[in-house]
Amino acid sequence: MYRVVPADAVPQAKTSLIITVQLAAAGGATLMGVLLSGSTNWSLNFGILAAVAAVAGLIGVLLGQGRQGGGVASTDE
Repeated sequence: MYRVVPADAVPQAKTSLIITVQLAAAGGATLMGVLLSGSTNWSLNFGILAAVAAVAGLIGVLLGQGRQGGGVASTDE
């Protein structure tokens, strides 16, 4: 976020990012609760949760590959 958002817009972008993350986490937890509440098959429930975690991990790895320096970008031009 700090590399792509102009410096004067960072506070608004940070607030928007935090709100989005909180809503996504709450929505995801609710969705998984609804999906898993109807099943008493614990092996199936664990498999679903493991698959969701694997997909999330894969997305994280793929998104992380785009980083060049691995840290905060320098502001030097």
